[in-house]
Amino acid sequence: MVLAIEYSTEKRSVALGLDGKILGVLPDESMHRVTPLALIDQLLLSKEVSRSEIRRIVVGIGPGSYTGIRNAISTAQGWQLATDVELLGIGNSLGMARVLSRAGKRGKVHILSDAQQNHFYHAEFRIDDSGDVDPVGSLKISSLQSVQFLVERQEVIAGPGLDRILKCGAVDIHPSAELLLETAEGRKDFASGDQLTPFYLRTTRFVKAPEPTEFIQNLISRFSS
Repeated sequence: MVLAIEYSTEKRSVALGLDGKILGVLPDESMHRVTPLALIDQLLLSKEVSRSEIRRIVVGIGPGSYTGIRNAISTAQGWQLATDVELLGIGNSLGMARVLSRAGKRGKVHILSDAQQNHFYHAEFRIDDSGDVDPVGSLKISSLQSVQFLVERQEVIAGPGLDRILKCGAVDIHPSAELLLETAEGRKDFASGDQLTPFYLRTTRFVKAPEPTEFIQNLISRFSS
């Protein structure tokens, strides 16, 4: 039994699969008040499946909401510690590109999601005449200006909630746990929990804190004694 957890956008969901078939999908309709584990329990209960029957967990690692993805990863990490399940971390761009393929799109397509600060996570794919989807390059961050250039060229653009930002008639596609199960089919690149990390392409700026002054050190000693 395979469980998928997709928490990278505002439309969160979990799904259950077996032997390539979708047994059930449950969206989070609570405006983010339900934790991944609580949503999973609702799905398992509705399908009369116990936690012990889950042998593999597929986690959506974005790009998208860092907090949502971390919640999903933490759930999978805890589950593996308790039951030794297999874990897969999968990005959401390929699944959305396959949705475009099934809709009849061909040639070059661009999957975008909001990266804040007038930037977008940007994955490019090419869909051949038979509908097969192949990535072109790797996931990157593109500026609003670069994306507007794609709009002017009338390139195929799709992703979650883009039209609210770009006002360009982009295809509205959201990641889902169901798409995660589809993308994970046949994958064997399992990972340990500590290897699962969200897609995060921005440069981390780390500034080491200054050494505490004698006054601060005295305060620390006082309150720790």
